[in-house]
Amino acid sequence: MTVPPLRPALPPDVRLDEAAWPRLEAFVAALLAENERLNLTGAKTADALWRVHVADSLALLACYSPAAGQRALDIGSGGGLPGLVVACAVPQQHWLLIDSVRKKIDALNRIIEKLGLTNAEARWGRAEALARESTLREQFAVVTARAVAALTVLVEYAAGFVAIGGTAWFYKSASAAEREIAAARPVAGPCGFELIGKHAYRLAGEDADRVLIGYRKVASAPSASPRAAGGQRGGRRT
Repeated sequence: MTVPPLRPALPPDVRLDEAAWPRLEAFVAALLAENERLNLTGAKTADALWRVHVADSLALLACYSPAAGQRALDIGSGGGLPGLVVACAVPQQHWLLIDSVRKKIDALNRIIEKLGLTNAEARWGRAEALARESTLREQFAVVTARAVAALTVLVEYAAGFVAIGGTAWFYKSASAAEREIAAARPVAGPCGFELIGKHAYRLAGEDADRVLIGYRKVASAPSASPRAAGGQRGGRRT
């Protein structure tokens, strides 16, 4: 199996084991096949998936150190971006992918089964409901979300899942990052988060930076968090 043409497009501070490449190649093929029956991503070609979505997903690996047995969660996973991509790259870390659209979860489970992944599972449900389950409440070392909602919403969603000492990382455009951080400040502190900062990176062929905004969980989230309404939605980045 030939190595796909992603390697030059990886952010410069991300490194992968050689064994990850065949798994990622299989993921891209499986996602494209599922995308023919359900709109999981706007990318319709393998090249577009590799250059933008897979490379962008892997940028998360520059933000933390994966560990064996570590639990991670992807909110609003959609087509498995970034959670399933990282699960392919880091088999020692277990990923739970959640989404409120059942058809997307069904597609993710088919991809997981097709790839034979034992370190990933997909579950249907809304974040604000799943975060109240005892087996999920503040149980994850890493939580992330990409192209889902405004940072004010994501911070509250993630607070119910991130364990104390764990981190949350949210994909945002560089142009919107400071504005969203400021808007989320009144929510983050009461939810038990302190701001780590921004990890800026640029994908090959792009002129603008992207950022991952990071928070560390320093205290338990209030029992009422996340609220059912979740606050104002928005901030999706495609």
